[in-house]
Amino acid sequence: MIVYNNTHAFDLLLQQNRALTEISGLFFQLAGMKTPLDQLLLRENSKRNMEQVRQLVESDPAQLETLIHLFCHGHQRVTQRAAWVLGNLSPETLLPFWLRILERAKQPDAGDAVKRNVMRVLQHTDLPEDLQGVAWDLAFRLAETRSEAIAVRAFAFSVMERICIQMPELKGELIALAQQERPYTQKGLLNRIQKVQKRQGASE
Repeated sequence: MIVYNNTHAFDLLLQQNRALTEISGLFFQLAGMKTPLDQLLLRENSKRNMEQVRQLVESDPAQLETLIHLFCHGHQRVTQRAAWVLGNLSPETLLPFWLRILERAKQPDAGDAVKRNVMRVLQHTDLPEDLQGVAWDLAFRLAETRSEAIAVRAFAFSVMERICIQMPELKGELIALAQQERPYTQKGLLNRIQKVQKRQGASE
């Protein structure tokens, strides 16, 4: 195993890796082919790169389909990067894919990036009636699980509140969960719960 003992050697390795990635992309362009989306996702872990991928998939339905496939079936690092892009797409763009997205987020191996980004975009989405129950069950489980990341749980509460607009019969469950979890939450989540309670007219 090679151990890099200084930042110069590590920087050189990064430069070499970026050069190889650029050469690979050039090869695909010269051959009249598109660079595979998984390579684009892994090219660089930066907001700029993810934004470029987001613009690409929003303008190309075939690439969007590929993104959803990578999100659902890619290896961990690819799935995490795909989740970031997914979490920054418009809700309308994702409407045909929500069943697949929700099924992936329900899996035991779904990491924080997957759950966080799914909940992030779902809080702004009006789902078809046949998917609201699936989304509610997932959001409820995430919101009540105290070992989940604060951001995941906070977004999950917002998802549940949005679903209650279309399914008001679930309002009592949301209020009960908010009251149950409020004494045990940290500041970031507590603020979200307080807002949910206020909007739902629940006593604090």
